[in-house]
Amino acid sequence: MGYHPETLVCSFPPFAFERDRWIKRAFFRLSPWIGFDIWHIDPEKPGTGNRRDDSCGWFDRTSGPYAGPVADILNDKDIIQTIANTVDMEVFWRSAYLDDYPEDRRGWHRVTPSDALALTLMVGRRMEHARYWAARRSAAWWRKPFVRKHDMDGLLIDLALNPGDNLAPSKDGHRDYPQSFILLLAASMHRQIKPWWKHPRWHLHHWKVTFHLVRNLRRMRQRCATCQKRLGFGYCPTQSGGKLHHGQCLGTASAKVGGVGA
Repeated sequence: MGYHPETLVCSFPPFAFERDRWIKRAFFRLSPWIGFDIWHIDPEKPGTGNRRDDSCGWFDRTSGPYAGPVADILNDKDIIQTIANTVDMEVFWRSAYLDDYPEDRRGWHRVTPSDALALTLMVGRRMEHARYWAARRSAAWWRKPFVRKHDMDGLLIDLALNPGDNLAPSKDGHRDYPQSFILLLAASMHRQIKPWWKHPRWHLHHWKVTFHLVRNLRRMRQRCATCQKRLGFGYCPTQSGGKLHHGQCLGTASAKVGGVGA
């Protein structure tokens, strides 16, 4: 996975699909002239609990209000043993897309969907229950009536059973799989209840605005690192090896050492 501190907040005009109204499509065609992008530039602060290039938590990996419940569960030997026992019953799931691989590499070991669902609901509900009572105990008397439990069942079911990507724990390549499972679950629940206005996209002091016209004018003098011809106004090049290329040129010849970089 690559690391990069810049994340796109939004673009204007918004992208227009073929099925959109003609006026929206016509407006989008003006993007090379009037368009602009807003980027969030991460300050890359250390010690935030997130990746260095995501210190603001655009994709927050911290436990937030579930930090206390996470610590309690990690110290609960019975729950850790339950997770370990469940994972010990994992089965080999064969993939239809790996027929060219050796037999032992045509799939992966995962717990069954029923075990994954039971485990995710058990741990997730316990963490939410502990968060709720901790919040009530620490809240002022006038705030206690406003402390509510969050319905996490929909999220937990999706985390356990999503066919594309899920949190079904496995020993495959993970020595600390119980801890990894619990931390990932807590981070997902934290993102679910995090207020929208706390998302880094609203860190106005980290914004950078880039204008399409300025970029497109610069493309007119920038050269393809492969063929050395100019990229051209409005052209969207392919970046490889720190250099810019025409899409059709990349891979047809070795980029010249003196090619113009990004």
